[in-house]
Amino acid sequence: MANNRLLSVEALRFIFMTIIALWHFGRINPFTHGYIAVDFFFILSGYFLYRSYIKHKYDAFSYTVAKLKRFYPEYIIVFAAAFLMKLQILLRSNDIITVLFNAISEGLLINGIGLFGGSVNPPSWYVSVLLIGGGILYAVLFYNRRLALNVVFPLFVLFSYTYLLGVNGSIEQFATVGFVCQPLFRGMAGMALGIVLSAFLLRYSEMLSCKHVILDVVSMIAVIVVGILLFYKQNYDNMALLAFCMLILSCSISNSLVNRIFQSQIWAKLGGITFEMLLVHAPVIWVMNSLTRCIPLSSFEKSFLAVAYIIVVVTVSFVLKILNNRVKELFK
Repeated sequence: MANNRLLSVEALRFIFMTIIALWHFGRINPFTHGYIAVDFFFILSGYFLYRSYIKHKYDAFSYTVAKLKRFYPEYIIVFAAAFLMKLQILLRSNDIITVLFNAISEGLLINGIGLFGGSVNPPSWYVSVLLIGGGILYAVLFYNRRLALNVVFPLFVLFSYTYLLGVNGSIEQFATVGFVCQPLFRGMAGMALGIVLSAFLLRYSEMLSCKHVILDVVSMIAVIVVGILLFYKQNYDNMALLAFCMLILSCSISNSLVNRIFQSQIWAKLGGITFEMLLVHAPVIWVMNSLTRCIPLSSFEKSFLAVAYIIVVVTVSFVLKILNNRVKELFK
């Protein structure tokens, strides 16, 4: 992807991560279905997973270790801070052994596979699914790319989303039913969809570039659809998945409207801290909740608190990223 296309991707990453952060802050959350933004990131992760496979051809173990080295230092820093912040609550549990085992599994990033729970930093399930589910998909891709792209991944996407949407019409599922860990299936389905989309774009990008006007219309419709679905009372998560694919498709075409809109370098900075925002926004919510719990909020005050909250999340994320970079420099 050229630089201008990366800027559009980074802009969408920041926008959707902001939606996720607001969704989790119950007192100020304006969305009915803010959880759908998570699936944008799963699809985008699969998109870049395939690009990484084409470029490096790692085996699955090397790919997973490289990814772990990249984000685990930041993850464990925030995990430790969140553990200390919640220590008093955790120790008051009636089943302290289970709590400790869940905390250990979360620290080891195995809390998103259905065998263990989590109890410290709630968004960690996404990181666990991203690491383990992505590693599984990469292994299948490495074993037989043609079979994976033409048969395995399309069928997995179809069956997984059919199952998840068939439960109650929503992909926001967190139970383990039989052998199916719903969060893992949700994440892997999104990543598999992103992989198939990435392969499609690599094959047909030149043809799509010639149709960028049609693509511009489709991408604007996708933006409208996502905007409506975030607030609409009924679930249409399947339409959100399609809209996300259209937006990523549009970002991949250099002369598309979305790339002409997002040309400022500020998006590179903001998009570059979305992982940090994922990690830190829950602890920030705890602090802000404790400071404002007893204060009744009007609509205006909720808006003000929402802006202040996002500013704090962004600031803490930049600090975490700088700290992580300094630590990496020390160990070079």
